[in-house]
Amino acid sequence: MLTLFALLTFVGLVFRNDTQSEAGLTPLPSKAIRSSDARPGQASGTTAPIEDSESAARVAGHATMAATGLPVPLSEQLAARELSPEQRRARKLEVLDRILGDAGSFADLPPEHRVSLAMYAGQLATSDTPAIRCWAPGTPEKIVRAYRRVEHQIGSVAGLGLKALQVGPHWFRTATNGSGQNTQGLPVTLTWSIVPDGTPVSGGVGEPAANSTLRARLAEIYGGSAAGDPRDQPWFAVFQATFDNLAANSGLRFVYEPADDGTGIADGSLPGALGLRGDIRVSGHPIDGNSNTLAYAYFPDGGDIVIDTDDTFYNTISNNSIRLRNVIEHEIGHSLGLDHVCPINNTKLMEPSLSTSFRGSQFDDIYSHQRNYGDPLEVHGSLRTNDIPANATALALTTGSQASWQWLSIDDNSDIDHYSFSGTRDHQVTVRIIPSDPVLPNDPVNDTYLEGSPTAYPNCDGGTPFDPTTQQDLVLDLLGTNGSTVVATAPSQAAGVTEEIVTFRLPADGTHFIRVRGGTTDRAQLYRMEVLRVDAPPAPRMAVTATRLDAESNSGTNGVPDPGETVRYGFTLTNEGDLTASGLVATLSAPPGSTLFAPTANYGTLAPGASDERQFTFAVGGAPGDTVNLQLSLAAPGYAEVLSLPLTLGTTTTAVLLDENFDGSSILPAGWSQSVSGAGSPWVISTNRSNSTPNSAFSPSVSPNGEALLVSPAVGVGPDGGTVLEFSHRYLLESSRDGGVLEASRNGGAWFDLMNSAATVEAGDYNGSISFGSSSAIRGRQAWTGSVAAFVTSRVRMPAAWAGESIVFRWRLAHNSATTVTGWNVDDVKFSSTVKTADPFRPLLSLAASGTQLSEQTPGTGVTLTLSTPLPLASDVTVILGRSGSAGAADFSVPLTMPLPAGQTSSNLEIFAIADGLAEGPESATLSIPANQSGYAPAAPASVSLAIEDLPVQPASITLSNLVVTFDGFAKPVTVITDPAGIGVSVTYDGSPVVPSNAGSYAVSATVTSPGYSGSASGTLVIRSAYTAWISTFTDPADPDAAASGDLDGDGWDNAGEYAFGTLPNNPSSLPRLQPVLTATTMRLMVPPPPLGIVFSAETSAGLQSWTTDGVQAIPGGYEVPRVGSKRFLRIVYEVVN
Repeated sequence: MLTLFALLTFVGLVFRNDTQSEAGLTPLPSKAIRSSDARPGQASGTTAPIEDSESAARVAGHATMAATGLPVPLSEQLAARELSPEQRRARKLEVLDRILGDAGSFADLPPEHRVSLAMYAGQLATSDTPAIRCWAPGTPEKIVRAYRRVEHQIGSVAGLGLKALQVGPHWFRTATNGSGQNTQGLPVTLTWSIVPDGTPVSGGVGEPAANSTLRARLAEIYGGSAAGDPRDQPWFAVFQATFDNLAANSGLRFVYEPADDGTGIADGSLPGALGLRGDIRVSGHPIDGNSNTLAYAYFPDGGDIVIDTDDTFYNTISNNSIRLRNVIEHEIGHSLGLDHVCPINNTKLMEPSLSTSFRGSQFDDIYSHQRNYGDPLEVHGSLRTNDIPANATALALTTGSQASWQWLSIDDNSDIDHYSFSGTRDHQVTVRIIPSDPVLPNDPVNDTYLEGSPTAYPNCDGGTPFDPTTQQDLVLDLLGTNGSTVVATAPSQAAGVTEEIVTFRLPADGTHFIRVRGGTTDRAQLYRMEVLRVDAPPAPRMAVTATRLDAESNSGTNGVPDPGETVRYGFTLTNEGDLTASGLVATLSAPPGSTLFAPTANYGTLAPGASDERQFTFAVGGAPGDTVNLQLSLAAPGYAEVLSLPLTLGTTTTAVLLDENFDGSSILPAGWSQSVSGAGSPWVISTNRSNSTPNSAFSPSVSPNGEALLVSPAVGVGPDGGTVLEFSHRYLLESSRDGGVLEASRNGGAWFDLMNSAATVEAGDYNGSISFGSSSAIRGRQAWTGSVAAFVTSRVRMPAAWAGESIVFRWRLAHNSATTVTGWNVDDVKFSSTVKTADPFRPLLSLAASGTQLSEQTPGTGVTLTLSTPLPLASDVTVILGRSGSAGAADFSVPLTMPLPAGQTSSNLEIFAIADGLAEGPESATLSIPANQSGYAPAAPASVSLAIEDLPVQPASITLSNLVVTFDGFAKPVTVITDPAGIGVSVTYDGSPVVPSNAGSYAVSATVTSPGYSGSASGTLVIRSAYTAWISTFTDPADPDAAASGDLDGDGWDNAGEYAFGTLPNNPSSLPRLQPVLTATTMRLMVPPPPLGIVFSAETSAGLQSWTTDGVQAIPGGYEVPRVGSKRFLRIVYEVVN
């Protein structure tokens, strides 16, 4: 018994309910696991065998058990919903200990039921997907109550509450969709098959294992053959209708799998496989004799159904086999992850006891199915979502006839439903979204019904009032043909009230979109949708048939509007309707950050077919490449319409960084490489298939395990998230076993899956997953797998954060050791970067003046300067005028700064001449807008010339004297005398204002500086050297012998030496006398002080061959040098410098 208990997995059972007695009731549903609870690689509805564990020990240690029957507080139940799977398991084990430890409460139970109840409590507490028992009429009440108490206590601690608000276990893997499907609300496709008789079926709820005899049992009831094709049997239609009904009311799709390999059904965990067996396998064998249990089923990913073939309940096939039909649909509910619900009142198919008062799933059942798997319109074509306009579900409308869809839904607060329909501007539509409930129309006031709750303890005869109409506050929008612009919104209503857009005339021809969304509550909301498209009555109908950029303020004039730039656009309206519009007024509006200068224009009267243009001036904010949606609101008597005017800012250029179609050679192009591992087959250039003829890169699929890698050259990622990789490919691979992935390496780093990274997949995402059971190197990963009939395009946008990085791509084909198909072709690989640019805000400005003359004699007469731009600006501009000419800044009455406020096209500045009382004579000034400024640019005319009238200038004379002087070491300014006296003069010497002091000749220029006077003079300043002045006292300085190097008296001393040492140059007996002095350590030469213009220095030598200043020191009255060596010489050097 303990071994059997250790292998139990969840099954959902259904029992007959032939009466409304308490014996037919069951309390709480089993644990509802959210999709995130399922672990990859393990079916979310299976349970690992219980080891020689605490749970088995608990059960074995309590052959006699009891339960307190006390309900778990609601606060604990709600808190339990937030626990992790491990925490919930621990909580349930604690309750199990309390139940098993409370001996005596069930002493009156027969011994076999005590053991059975202990086992039942154990599996409830330890299995992730436990079995829930239901009881047939006539079962003793004390037994039923005991089991219900156990169910309630353990179920409540597990966090089970209002069933409609819970998310059940979702299929993780299906034979059609592959792995990774366990997302709440995601539709899936499930295959189903009927096992052949003789298929081994284990005891899922403790019954003996036995082979399936379902087909033979059905043949007994309906006739036909037990061995024939099920599709040819009279009972098959009952099964098909059941699956079809579920598909019609949810996002589920069911496909009959005619093959079933007869592999035994052990715990419902054997996965389905196309062409081999269904995801849901239907079997039957004896369970518990006649009555009691009618069938059971396993939670996902098990899903298998076992019918009790001993039960005579199925013998009655009246009312189109409603008994078998409802049993099957009930069990499929468990196969899809639904628990039982309370109370038992014959209103819901998933009540613990079967009802035949209705056929198939009811509102509450459909609510749960759509919460888990979406609604029927989400599945269309190859898509399983309509969350975005690009994936909108197309509605086929007939003009004049209302179309309706009952019980659609948003499955949570993140779900958005989009529907598309075609229409023209001659149509108007009415759309209604009506929150659904099962009571209407019988009870238009009361929307609530009782839903199973933890408080319905212990008899499953009560519940919590549940209002399905108010789970979300729905929002209804009508989107324009671009899929983004909201052209109409239903007036906001309270939750539960119909949202409607009534008789709205379509603003354009083409495909429009209905968008339905909810609030922030994580709940499903079912609704009915009604759509009526009718012909609109005659009316004017305007269209913008032409736009013309008439003017722009920026100096770049690039022919497009730039962010912040003022532009003047002409919009041509054409009346495409069938009535005249009189007094037509158009008002332009723009998003925040825009400035409208002339937003309104009167188009007057436009007859049908007539056109006219009006101009609007505005500036829009944004970034280069942004598309700004302007709106033109039109109004005329009896007519109103809003037209959309999309405007793109700046310019966009595309640089193609990699463009390879593999058509240039029979080998891989330069920079491309390939490698293989295992039994992988190399990538080659092939002509077998191509998107652009004749070639593509191709790697075949092979049967042993292996991989083949195709690696691109490194390319750089451009800025602003504008870099896109696009390629075409076709794959013919074994589904969910072989597959291809796209990986990348940034800056030489580790390889990663590009399609599941920060990059944005814009088209051609992975279509499936590789099974965890595959031996492929990429098992468990999403991939391109299976086969496509033609080349598809995949496009991935790199994130802006990768800008400037180097990136390498590789196409990785991995296959397992099983079936081979064909392989993978890759073609037309293009990596391009889009750069968005715009001219900066740099408006053109011009400058004008009201006159050209100012006067200091009449200072009240001024000139008005005008700074202007062709269009009003969105931002202030300030210009500091440039100035040139004889007039200075002090000659003007105000600073030459001109602001141009936003919204204006011009500004003025009045200037006057300053009367300073000085006779300066006529002056001139040129004022201009500076060039090369970042905030503006000059436009002709950009400058004005002004003349300033003043008193005439008087002549003045300058006399220069003291032009010949002798060097004495001091500066030698010339003497300046002016007439009239006292006026200012500037004097320069060889162009410099610095007065010279050294001997030489200097050009002197003197200029009057006092205002009102003009005059100048020039001359030459000669500063004679001191030597020349000395030698001139002895002889003519012009005599060659008078040179400094000459020797007038022939005594061997040159004239410079005679001057330096104070002797006579014309007396041979007058010789210089130097005074040597020897000390114990030094040798000295004493010399007289040098005269003006002479510089002394001293040098030493050890042998009269070379001389140096090293060691020589100047001392008062002479020089000295240390006495070193055998000989030492010291000499005086003299030089005439002035």
